[in-house]
Amino acid sequence: EKEHVLETPSRSTMCVRAPLMVASHSVRRRPRKVKGKLNGIQQSRKTVSDNCNNARESSKRIARTHDLCEGQDVELVCIALAYGGKGVCRLEDSGFVVFCEHALPGEKLVARIDAVKKKFAEAHKVSTIVPHDDLVEAPCAHFGTCGGCNFQNLEYSAQLKFKEEQVMQLFSRLACVPDARRVVRPIVAADLLYSYRNNMQFAFGPLGQPALGLKRSGRQDDVVDVATCPLQSDVANRVLEAVRHLAPPGGELAQRAQLRRCMIRASNQDEESVMVVLESEVDAPKELRQLAADVVQAVPEVVSVINLVEAGGKVHVLYGASTLEMTMGGRRFNVSAKSFFQTNTSQGNRLVEVMEAACRLKGDKSEVVLDLFCGVGLLGIALADKCHEVYGVELVEDAVVNAQANAQLNGLDNCHFFQGDLGKVAASLGQRMPAPDIVVVDPNRAGFPRALTAFLRRLAPRRIVYVSCNPSTQARDIKDMCSPANDQSGEGVDTNLIEIDPSVGITRGLYELVSVTPVDMFPHTSHIETVAVLELASDH
Repeated sequence: EKEHVLETPSRSTMCVRAPLMVASHSVRRRPRKVKGKLNGIQQSRKTVSDNCNNARESSKRIARTHDLCEGQDVELVCIALAYGGKGVCRLEDSGFVVFCEHALPGEKLVARIDAVKKKFAEAHKVSTIVPHDDLVEAPCAHFGTCGGCNFQNLEYSAQLKFKEEQVMQLFSRLACVPDARRVVRPIVAADLLYSYRNNMQFAFGPLGQPALGLKRSGRQDDVVDVATCPLQSDVANRVLEAVRHLAPPGGELAQRAQLRRCMIRASNQDEESVMVVLESEVDAPKELRQLAADVVQAVPEVVSVINLVEAGGKVHVLYGASTLEMTMGGRRFNVSAKSFFQTNTSQGNRLVEVMEAACRLKGDKSEVVLDLFCGVGLLGIALADKCHEVYGVELVEDAVVNAQANAQLNGLDNCHFFQGDLGKVAASLGQRMPAPDIVVVDPNRAGFPRALTAFLRRLAPRRIVYVSCNPSTQARDIKDMCSPANDQSGEGVDTNLIEIDPSVGITRGLYELVSVTPVDMFPHTSHIETVAVLELASDH
């Protein structure tokens, strides 16, 4: 029995063990445990069930992983990219998996181990031995240490390929879509690869670290001092330089006002105008008014300076207006300091186009649209000309005020915006409006609250257009929305109960997933925006 198991090259032969377990037709005995190699193989079979042929090698491999320790330098080969942008690497001698910051496919590198887990380790890159397949020169002096970008040295077409593949894998694995290639559309590439961000937030270093910049790669407690950032405009970089000069990090003013962050929001219009938001730990408008005046004098494009106080959330207008006018999707929007707005103006226009096409409005102004997580009204207002009415719901009160004002700014009288927590969907929400034909949702990275999933399933609009900045939570939510019609819990169901149509590769249930379109809103980063379309199944 021992020799038979050890020498069998076939998995199927190893699994058929009944004849070896019977001594005769009349006497059945439990097989004797064999010490040594057999026990090692049995343990390896449990650990590496998909590769019985390599059982002995796997056993040695697992034993060797315990030799890894934090701070150890190891040679790795990067074979792929994981969602989030880390390189999937392997130790050359054992194949043990290590996730490494800034490692790219095809690269051979030296990495330093940061953490050792049971089945993998985490590391950061120290040096490159052999460059990766699509190497380009990163233009930013801070690349590699700053956590803002992780793909500047990866050719852009390779970035797009990676993001498209990531979306396919996420929907295949998390949404249980059998053939994601039939559902995921080609990614919408960006025209601007640099100077595309209209909003960036820079952190003041902690006490004893005089820095103003972005968080260090892999570290949230450390700040890289950034002089300029190629992702924002020249005007925004001039503002960053002025704030650094007028309120030096670690200097008297920065410490007295307890400055924590500086947000720079630029209109990216022909005549660029800028809002500067100084976030402080304490209420300090008096200390910051002179700073605001000096910044405006240094950079005349600054039209608004705001002090946002962390403790209590107070907002002090130090100079100019409380909002900044932005343009997107052919509409005008006033945006306040606390309100979210798409951070890439050029690609934001493309995103609005993709969303509008996904809604497939009839154009006869007969349809009602519900815009959830509506923010300042960007998506709902973009649709208002083609539908009967738009109803928007948003948690942030300042954003709701902006949305109401933006409807008036664009001459629209068919838009209605309400403040509400979509994590606690109230029954009264359905009483404020007629039943919607189309629902547009654009949640934060956390995706749908469970209560919202159950609410939408009961509401059952004929089409849902789901805009997401996190396709992993989007795939999870879509799996729940596509579960059978008799499951109203919103808690998810056994995937064996979901009907799969192999001819089209789409999950079928209460809703059918029609398409997913990735939009590259953030070149040189691992972030992906996606627009998914769900349609009510024809038999519901």
